[in-house]
Amino acid sequence: MFWVVTELDVLRPLDRWGTDPEALTDHLDALRDLHDRSEPGPDWETAMATLESLTGQRLDPDWFARPQLLAKVNRR
Repeated sequence: MFWVVTELDVLRPLDRWGTDPEALTDHLDALRDLHDRSEPGPDWETAMATLESLTGQRLDPDWFARPQLLAKVNRR
């Protein structure tokens, strides 16, 4: 069984949910800085670098072209 501890939209890092929404707070400085900018448009490079640093997984460009697994579980 897997639990979502913290879930967030990388482009809206202040909006977090899950069983412990604050669990990643110390790791989201770069995303919060992006959110506070007035410049338009997302910064996917910073978002992906944050994801890589949290998971230890490397997301190369081919990752986005491959089908990805998804498990959606009904919440009560």
